[in-house]
Amino acid sequence: MSLRSRVHHLLARLRAYVRHLLADGGGSRLAASTLSGVLLVFISAPANIHWMHWLSFVPMLWAMRPGDHKRNGAVAWFGGWVAIFILYFWIIETIIRFSNVPWILAFAIHLIFTTLFSLPYLLMGRATQWFRERLGLGWVLALPMLWVAMEMIPTLFPYYHGVSQYRFPPTWQLASVLGVTALTFLVWWSNAIAAEFLYRRQEGRPLPWAMLGAFLALFVGNIIFGVNREASVEAVLSEAPVVRTALIQHDTTMEIRLHEHPAKTTKAWVDSTSSVLSEKPDLVIWPEGAILYNPDELRTASWLGNQSPKDFFGRWTLENDFHLLIGGGTWESTEAPDGTISGTSYNSAYGYDRTGTLVGRYDKMIPLPFGEYIPFADTFPWIAQQIEGVGDFRAGDIPTVFPARTAEGVEYTYSVPICYEAILTQAMWWLYEGTTDEPVDLFVVITNDAWFGDTSSPHQHAMLTTIQAMQFGRPMVRSAYTGVSWVVEPHGHIHGETGVFEEVATIEEVRLGQIDTLFTRGGWIFPYLCIVGTIGCIVVGRRRAPESLSDAPAASPSLESVPPAST
Repeated sequence: MSLRSRVHHLLARLRAYVRHLLADGGGSRLAASTLSGVLLVFISAPANIHWMHWLSFVPMLWAMRPGDHKRNGAVAWFGGWVAIFILYFWIIETIIRFSNVPWILAFAIHLIFTTLFSLPYLLMGRATQWFRERLGLGWVLALPMLWVAMEMIPTLFPYYHGVSQYRFPPTWQLASVLGVTALTFLVWWSNAIAAEFLYRRQEGRPLPWAMLGAFLALFVGNIIFGVNREASVEAVLSEAPVVRTALIQHDTTMEIRLHEHPAKTTKAWVDSTSSVLSEKPDLVIWPEGAILYNPDELRTASWLGNQSPKDFFGRWTLENDFHLLIGGGTWESTEAPDGTISGTSYNSAYGYDRTGTLVGRYDKMIPLPFGEYIPFADTFPWIAQQIEGVGDFRAGDIPTVFPARTAEGVEYTYSVPICYEAILTQAMWWLYEGTTDEPVDLFVVITNDAWFGDTSSPHQHAMLTTIQAMQFGRPMVRSAYTGVSWVVEPHGHIHGETGVFEEVATIEEVRLGQIDTLFTRGGWIFPYLCIVGTIGCIVVGRRRAPESLSDAPAASPSLESVPPAST
């Protein structure tokens, strides 16, 4: 068969598949699924309309028909595809900034990303009526377990549906007990119960009031728990020592920053910091990539008054009595016997204390794929030769803990999740436990979201970091190069929030309350129990004969029956 014939045949099958999807009310089903996908855009940051999430999937679930599992999967996948396509549209702009990839190719990459990352919706769609036919009413619990299990699959950009509640403390407190996936479970349970009411009305069967009552009892109980926990944590924080923290943020785009002389960049950070030194900060934070050279460099520079960076920062912190955290690059050079110089790059954070001493350096342990390094580039060097602009950073291996003290002499410790690490729970476990016998007192997140431009990405990125303050019971300061910067407390309260691409130099008080959470003492096991539960539901379902539901449609014709295109 010629290439032209193959293309003709493929297009014929595609047209047949589209007709198959649209048959028997398929158009309205696709529209309903798309509505659920669009609602997710408004539920996520920056819109944050959290209350819609409790019913947002009902249109998508309504579109699932008994016995039509394959088409259900396609319908649900389409709605999820729309949601992922819109939510992650910033990927195109980021790829263009990071590399020499043209817009059309960046768009194609985004299409591939969207197609792959929306596959959980396909699985959910195929499972919905399959669970319902074999587990009866138990499907309203099986489906939430399935979704939690899918959230545990490692992905490039993890996303948890339960994070939608981060702006509403009464429900958000549950994340301190069983983690954010427990809220994901509740959200899907709510939607599944509402969908079951619709199914049973269509089928003329008794409505599941008992299941609704069980959900409402748990939901109200969670609200009561949340209100009480919020009050108890606030009582602890009101008595806690305070770290006066300087958040410094610039409005410089990456296009400008990459062409600036290091002297101009450093002077801008020094000037911004100097504007708040009269307010006596305890800790000054410069975000990820604030300077592009080693802050402990010993070679002198004329633009630093013939001082080395290490001497300059050391003298500055000593004379003004503050701790300084600098996000900077690290270059460790090596000279070969033939005189060739090579080296290793790290994305790092450096800490100077009040005495002007460099007390530690942390190298980011999980660099961002395709941003800070190209996967498999060591094995296939030609990949790196084709793509310009992507970094070549190596991973650190020590979760450094920085010691510090307040002006009143209260000692505390902090670790520094850099950018992407703050949304990865495994990385946060390492940085929570650190290298000492005691967990850290504070998370200081530094990031450079200027790469994402003025899109929804900085807001989504910031939203996902709030999970860690709740789960680990530690306050979190987020310092972003161009925003969003803020302080998140262990009960979810957010203050000092900044906009995107605005100049900020302000002092925020961070209360060092150490809140013991059930999540760190075993609640983290919840999603793994959901994985086991999902497997159990599948095993039980395969052993049961499917229940015949009253509105099950006749079998749709298989695509295998589509005649091949003539050559």
